[in-house]
Amino acid sequence: MTECLFCKIFRGEVESRKVYEDDTNIAILDINPRMHECQVLVIPKTHVEQFYELNDEELASLFKAVKEVALIIKKPTIRNSFHSSAEEWVLPTPTL
Repeated sequence: MTECLFCKIFRGEVESRKVYEDDTNIAILDINPRMHECQVLVIPKTHVEQFYELNDEELASLFKAVKEVALIIKKPTIRNSFHSSAEEWVLPTPTL
């Protein structure tokens, strides 16, 4: 399979702002958000081009990670979880 940016992030070769990580998934702040400045990408560590290429166990793990990240973001403010050198990130509760 082709080497991708996310594979490099998993190995720590490319810097990212992690929100969540477990054995099979990682969630990072999107460096080019389109919906919200604190948009989060939840990504399986298994290299696939489409999520439906994951086996059932990997897919269940991915959606469990999505739920965990949603619970993190649901909190009115998250301080010191996302930190850059000059500012502290605050994640508002998303509204639909």
